[in-house]
Amino acid sequence: MRISVSSGDLMVALGEKLESLPALLRQLLKVAFGKKHSLEFGLIVDPEFSPDVYVEGWIIRKARLSRDHPGPRAMLIALERLAGGYQQEYQQLR
Repeated sequence: MRISVSSGDLMVALGEKLESLPALLRQLLKVAFGKKHSLEFGLIVDPEFSPDVYVEGWIIRKARLSRDHPGPRAMLIALERLAGGYQQEYQQLR
């Protein structure tokens, strides 16, 4: 399910999506949330580690969220950081 909301409602929508994820997992789960800055974004949830936020286009960039604070604000901060450095990393890999 993709999220399509205004930026004012983004925190609420992300919080609801995060709360809907299963509490216990047996295997890796990649959950797409939507698009930001023309890049797909979401979470990679691993049963043994804290979740990773990812942005995906031609390359995938990801960052681990804190196990103590994996909420929507932490996710948005990580997402902005990843999207901000995406173009530079893409150019280096090209």
